[in-house]
Formats: sequence, C-alpha cells, structure tokens
Amino acid sequence: MKKKVRKTKVQSIERYLVVVISMACLLSSAATGEDFNPCCSFPCQHRSICVMLSNQAYVCDCTNTGFYGNNCDIRTLLHREFTIKDIAVDLSSIYGETAEKRKQLRSLTGGKFKMQVINGEEWPVLIKDALIETEYPPGYPEERKFALGHPFYALLPGLFVWSTIWMREHNRVCDILKEEHTDWDDERLYQTARLILVGETIKIVIEDYVQHLSQYKFKLKFNPELLFDVPYQYQNRIAVEFNHLYHWHPLLPESFNISGQTYPMKSYMFNSQLAVDHGMYAVIDSMSRQPAGRMSHHNHGPSTLHIAVATLKHGRLLRLQPFNEYRKRFGLRPYGSFEELTGEQEMAAELRELYGEVDALEFSLGLMLEKARAAAMFGSTIIEMGGPFSVKGLMSSPVCSPGYWKPSTFGGDRAFDVIKMASLRRLVCSNIRGPCPFVSFRVPDDVANAVTRQEKSTRDGCREEL
Repeated sequence: MKKKVRKTKVQSIERYLVVVISMACLLSSAATGEDFNPCCSFPCQHRSICVMLSNQAYVCDCTNTGFYGNNCDIRTLLHREFTIKDIAVDLSSIYGETAEKRKQLRSLTGGKFKMQVINGEEWPVLIKDALIETEYPPGYPEERKFALGHPFYALLPGLFVWSTIWMREHNRVCDILKEEHTDWDDERLYQTARLILVGETIKIVIEDYVQHLSQYKFKLKFNPELLFDVPYQYQNRIAVEFNHLYHWHPLLPESFNISGQTYPMKSYMFNSQLAVDHGMYAVIDSMSRQPAGRMSHHNHGPSTLHIAVATLKHGRLLRLQPFNEYRKRFGLRPYGSFEELTGEQEMAAELRELYGEVDALEFSLGLMLEKARAAAMFGSTIIEMGGPFSVKGLMSSPVCSPGYWKPSTFGGDRAFDVIKMASLRRLVCSNIRGPCPFVSFRVPDDVANAVTRQEKSTRDGCREEL
C-alpha cells in the first residue's frame, strides 16, 4: 500500500512540474511579446528533443530514443544509454583554453568571434582589442600582434592562416544558425557553432588528413553510427609516445615560396603579417603547391634541431622502451638489422656504431629513421601506430556518441549537414571571397613528378661518386 501511495505522490509531483514549466514558458512568451514556443508544451515524447521552427512549428528529434513518429511516440527498437566523460577534441587552439580567454576573443554579438577587416578580408583582431597572453618575442611590433586562442599559433603564418579560416567558419556557421533560429541568443549560437566545428574538424582530419598521411588503399569514412551497436568508450587520452610520434619537423622546407616571392625560414617565422600582405588565396594556393621536406635523417633545420634533441632526452628520462618493442606491441614484425630499418648502408653503419644492435635503438629515432612505406611520407610504424590512434581519439569525442550525434545537438538538419558535408576544400572555399585556391594535402601531379625526378638525379649522382 505504501508503494502505491509513494508512486502516486511522485506522479503528482511530475505532473505539477510539467504544469509549472509550461506556465513559465507561456508567461515568458507573453511578457516578452514573442510568439508562443510550441516546445513549451513538451510535444516530443520519450526523451526526444524538441526543435522550434519558424511559424510556431516544431520538429522532434527521435535519434536513439527507440521511438519514431511526429512526436516520437511510436516504439521501434530499444536503445542503449552511454556515459559521456572527457571531451577529447575541443578546439581550444581556436577558442582558447580558459573562459576568460574565450570571452576576450568573442564579440558577444550573434555568437561570433571578434574580427577586423584588412584589405577586404577578415582577420583576427590585435591583442590590444582582445587582452590575452601570447608568446610574441620581445620587441615585436604591437600592430602585428594578432589575438588567437593558442598563444603560439600567431607566430607562424601557416598556423595563423588555418586558425583564421576556422574563425571565419565559426562566424559563417553562426549566420546559418541565426537564420534557422531567430530567437537564439549570443551564448547559444556560440556554443552550438563550436560543437559544429568540432564535428567538422573530426570529419576533415579523418577523411582528408589521415587518409593522405596513411596512404591506405581504402577510403576512410567518418560515420559515428558504425560504433553505436558495439561497446565503445567515449573518452580519450594522449599518450606520451603519441606526442613523440608527432614530431615531424623535418617536413618543414628550408624556405617558402608565396606568389613567386621566397621566404627563408628565418623570414617566415614570427611573421604572420606576410599572410595578410599576400592574402588568404595566395598563401593557401602557394602552400598547397609546395612540397614538404622529407621525414628522414640529417634533415632538421637549425630552427628545429633543438626540438629533436629535447625529444630524445625526454624519452630517455621517461625510460621509454626501444623502437622494436613498440613494433611488437602494435603487431608489427621487429627489424632484424639497421639496414632493414633504414633501407641504406651509410646510415645503418652510423647507427651500428652508436647502438650496437638494432634492438637497442631508441623509440623517437626509430620513427625518424625508418624507411618510408611505398608511396607514403612515413615508415610503417608511424602509420600503424599513429593512424589508428588518431582515428580512435577523434571518434571518442562525445559529439560522436549516440546521445549527441543527432540533428538537435547541432541546431537541426541544416547545421547537421554542415558537418556531414565538411571537407578541406569546402572549408577553405566557403571562407574566401572570389575564386577558390588550389587546396590539398597533396601537391599537384606536375610538382610531385618534378620532385621525383630531382630525387632520382640526386641518387644517381651519389652512386657515381661512390
């Protein structure tokens, strides 16, 4: 009898809360003179999400509720609950790591970033207009100190350009959301746009970036729903080995050619102004056509050699296991000799003198010196360790989980489609006025063929000397 009475009281309280909330919605609409919000009547059943449309219409997002229909009231299959913990991909490099930094970068109007117009293009504001900490060197001109979410990203034109593109994309997405939801305030527009950009980032990294770096012979596709019916942990951590694996500084060329003007590395670093001077089109087009350096030995420039030394010392401090042990851990066959690892005699002889046995070679050096896989930029160890780790880390984002991967999380179907159709080219072309530049992680075929001919000529010349 007690159980029945207790249940009745709970039901009464729930009904009372529904009435109170409904009245609050009605009174709020009446007080502000706004049209009635149909979602205030809770039409969407079974924990589905109500999204208000124009003309007092609404749509119920039934994703992962186990129900369908206009009000999600028709049963389908039972759904599973997931627990969301840590956020792995938060784009703090764009938005800032702290609430105060994020506030300084925001215009607080329409959910957008603060931006300034220079030469007809939008660029980040200066730090005098967004009081945040940066890592500009002493004596750097105040009129060139741009404010970005990451304290270092404004120091290199490449990082500066991509940060700016993402800030433009955020503001563009805010315009889309505002068209769909005229009643949304600044905070809701900002936070929802940020979620959309997280989704875009994950899709572009998997389908464009990892696809290119891995050179897998199958097409990578970003589809979170593939994991919905299997046990999966939606949280992520970055291992120190992955940090060491990502030290790709030999890829930096000795100079950059932008619109026919060559910038040596010393002139390129700490000079984001050159991106503004040349314009976004010219910088991206030029960078996409220029070959990167080779991931190999004796190929660190003077500006980054100290990083290689620091990485090696860090691995020794942490007592990381040798390179071959990591190959075993990831199901790869350990190398039997330095010649097999490097694919050449001279480097193998140097390593034998330093380490004696290939099983003693340190982790970071093994990654650097391993011969490249056919048609790839890296050796098999970086690809087989880094590729799956990257994809798993990205798919571990809460936005990819069953509870969040649905239109209502991102403001409706139109905004959801922004994520589903995202690509590197679409990102750039949507945020540059006029014609779209050549944008790709792979240089054009004529450039690639010229590099191949040059490398062959160099190898032939070395053979003649020997």
